Amino acid sequence: MSRTGILIACLLSTLLLARPAEPAAEGGAEPAAEGGAEPAAEGGADELLRRTLDALGGAGALSEIRSIVSTADIEMPGLGVKGTMASRRMMPCLYRIDIRLGFFEISQGCDGDGMWRIDSNGMLVHLQDPASAAERVTICLIESYRYLLSDEGYTAAVAGSDTVGGSSCTVLEIVPEGGIPCRLSIDDATGLPVRLSMTTKNGPVSETYGDYRPVGGIMFPHFTRIRQAAADQTIVARTLSIEVNEPVDPLLFLPPPGSADDYSFTGGGGSAMVPFTTHDRHIYIPVRL
Repeated sequence: MSRTGILIACLLSTLLLARPAEPAAEGGAEPAAEGGAEPAAEGGADELLRRTLDALGGAGALSEIRSIVSTADIEMPGLGVKGTMASRRMMPCLYRIDIRLGFFEISQGCDGDGMWRIDSNGMLVHLQDPASAAERVTICLIESYRYLLSDEGYTAAVAGSDTVGGSSCTVLEIVPEGGIPCRLSIDDATGLPVRLSMTTKNGPVSETYGDYRPVGGIMFPHFTRIRQAAADQTIVARTLSIEVNEPVDPLLFLPPPGSADDYSFTGGGGSAMVPFTTHDRHIYIPVRL
């Protein structure tokens, strides 16, 4: 079960916010889960997790995953912007995603200790703020299947019902220790996850899954629709290939040693003196355009 949609939405948030909102999809916004999180009847959440575990391939198959490598076509419908994505993951928490969308190229990774990003200007950014750290905890819990293979490090409760693609679902709220709470909608008929939603530092993000196919005895969605509410945009990802337990170079997950500078100093020096004033904890610098 690929969980790259949340990462795609975070990676592209700056680009999305700079673009006009697309027309709303026919039928309006996706339905939200009904009600708040409430403790389920005894065994409710546990039974739902066991059913999802079996539907995805079982504990034996999921626990044997060491790496997942995938490629996908991505598109922003309504804007005519298309691109590609390559994703590499090593369990439990290492990942790297490389995205090409139109003229933009963006990469993000996690080396196990922290996240980093190469933005569309080629600048290396280390994501060390508390919000990014919390996102990393939740992403790791979901992508490693630990929420299905272990009962430690998180709490889970049935949080109502939902309808996704015309199918009735049960909503499971998962709260990781030190992470961001997320909601997972489980199809009542198949037991497969069909929607994941959470509120990131860039606002609410949801991803909806479909076209599940078996790869190495494990069910993976080959269609993902990512909704970035703050930018009122949708990204669609169609998986082209998935390889399980293929060799992956661990060095890919380390941040690059450097990146291109997007600035220069007058006269070619390495520094410059700039006058400034301070007022009410703000710094004011004179600028002439």
